[in-house]
Amino acid sequence: MSSISNPARLEALRRTALLDSPPEPAFDRLTELAASLLRAPIALVSLVAEDRQFFKSAVGLDEPLASLRETPLSYSICATIVESGEPLILQDTRTHPLTRDKGPVRELGVAAYAGAPVTTRDGHVLGALCAMDRVPRVWTLRDVDSLTTLAASASAEVSLRLLGERHAAPIPRDVTPRIPYPERMRDADSMLSTLVSAAPQAIIAVDLDWHVTLWNGTAERFFGWTADEVMGRPVPFLTAERIAELSTIDGPTGQPHGAPGTAMRHVRRDGSHMDTLFSTGVLRDSAGVTAGYIAVITDLTEHKHLEAQLRQAQKMEAVGQLAGGVAHDFNNLLTVIKAHTFIALEGLPADAPVREDLVAVNDAAGRAADLTRRLLAFSRKQLLQPRVLDLNAAVSGVLPMLERLIGEDIEVVTELDPSLHTVSADPAQLEQVIMNLAVNSRDAMPHGGVFRIATGNVELHEGRAMEDGFTMQPGSYVVLEVGDTGVGMDAATRSRIFEPFFTTKEQGKGTGLGLAMVYGIVKQSGGYVRADSAPGKGTRFEIWLPRVESTEQKSPRFERAAAPRGGTETVLVVEDEEAVRHVVRRVLELQGYTVHTARDGAEALRVAREQEGRIDLLMTDVILPEMSGPAIVERLLAEWPRAKVLYMSGYAAEEAAKRGLLEPGTALLRKPFTLDDLARAVRGVLDG
Repeated sequence: MSSISNPARLEALRRTALLDSPPEPAFDRLTELAASLLRAPIALVSLVAEDRQFFKSAVGLDEPLASLRETPLSYSICATIVESGEPLILQDTRTHPLTRDKGPVRELGVAAYAGAPVTTRDGHVLGALCAMDRVPRVWTLRDVDSLTTLAASASAEVSLRLLGERHAAPIPRDVTPRIPYPERMRDADSMLSTLVSAAPQAIIAVDLDWHVTLWNGTAERFFGWTADEVMGRPVPFLTAERIAELSTIDGPTGQPHGAPGTAMRHVRRDGSHMDTLFSTGVLRDSAGVTAGYIAVITDLTEHKHLEAQLRQAQKMEAVGQLAGGVAHDFNNLLTVIKAHTFIALEGLPADAPVREDLVAVNDAAGRAADLTRRLLAFSRKQLLQPRVLDLNAAVSGVLPMLERLIGEDIEVVTELDPSLHTVSADPAQLEQVIMNLAVNSRDAMPHGGVFRIATGNVELHEGRAMEDGFTMQPGSYVVLEVGDTGVGMDAATRSRIFEPFFTTKEQGKGTGLGLAMVYGIVKQSGGYVRADSAPGKGTRFEIWLPRVESTEQKSPRFERAAAPRGGTETVLVVEDEEAVRHVVRRVLELQGYTVHTARDGAEALRVAREQEGRIDLLMTDVILPEMSGPAIVERLLAEWPRAKVLYMSGYAAEEAAKRGLLEPGTALLRKPFTLDDLARAVRGVLDG
């Protein structure tokens, strides 16, 4: 049964008597606050019946919707929240499958949406409080928190309508419930007191002289003064100048300065500072005369921390996109440079004067290729070949190399869990992670110390959702811990260590890509990396990888031959870069192969069908315009099922590998490659 048509939910909605009722100031105030706090042009409190959406309050709607009180349910985005019971945060509604065909997106031009459920005390979702924008936007954590807080206030207003139900006789469906006024007020007062006491915000009420008349428990926790100490006295953390400013009433709105929410810094009882969002409202007596003010204060300390993490994550993503694109294009150029250099060297006598220059060019291209590989690792766009493996075996295999790399004055300590679960990772890339961390530890201990590497199983339970800026889903993990007793890092350095080209080493001692590559490899493998360090206290990295069940893996389909040799088979090369396509064809023809080339999938299919003989090998880039390499392979193998396949790329195709992965056992030639690499790979795949 759909949540929208749930009888209990619909009965609760009917009993509130909110549908078709006149506008109410409480809900109007909430939509005004939502629009102001989230800087959104449109805000709604909408209630969802079985076949329609009803606007209890709305600000910012243009005609003709501004004159309507309801719309068909098919028009409603809020209905999605009623179905799920969860907030809905969309940066661009025009492309999201849930909303792109909805009326507000088509007719109002709504491009961004944020909504939170409005519920009864027993969990029935009656509607949503939402904010909308006409341009795509990234909703901040502060936006989401403000919205959910306001939705909770709307839920409290709804719950007040249902307080007297247990005292009432069964109510016919066509009769509005009538609860005895004194009984309703007693329950409402009790409910309001409970809500104020349990609120996550500090709630303070004052008279016209700003003497405290209400001081909830959160205010005591925020500022350090108890209610007994402040009742009847001036607000202890506000200066006279600030009180005068807050008491200024705005004529058009009738609200005090700071009503929509003003960022303020206050001094606590212990002298420490606290950043807050300070919202105020006017308290009026039964005659409508101003009797005092109420302030709702939100602690922004955690919000600022989370927003900083969000900005850092967005920056890393943007830099990664740029780095990945540059590295991908540069890889193609390096492939051509290395190939033509190799061809030129092959045709020169050993004593040719230009040979030394060509060798230098080839060496420089090799170093550039290493940099592009690191950039692709950081941007999480390199091709990985993962398999199920035991981290203990991986660590044990690299230990002899580590001990030589680190030096004799550093003690290497291992603590490997004998009951360790298995993970899925690319063994070669995991080795790079360990080696990069070991090099950093060595450089942090110029006078010797202890390098520790440990493994363990960790069960992550619900409730631990965010650590060091990386969202971690509950589940089973295997943790690789690498630490040292070196000089350590301060907080400012630690916040930037995964950024590409950031380094604290002297010029010429590091590229600043080592930890960036660690970050990219771990994230692309579905894991998390965390760092803990302090000056003089050493550094500890934790690599979290999801546990996987051990399964038998297929052997890779090609292994490098002992020496490159040619052949007489027919090869179809599909590559969109003309220079790469030309050099691959030239090299393979020199090796004796019959070579056909195509720039994209459509041309590849046409060329293949024109051949009288068979296609022995399909060699294709992964990323191609219009049709990806894997898609071309699928089409061609349907007609030439015996053809072998060799992929070439330094970049991951979206269609073939949503997370930058190819299937285990896939034959892959990584760009940039040498002519020797090309010859070995082609021969290895053909020989099976």
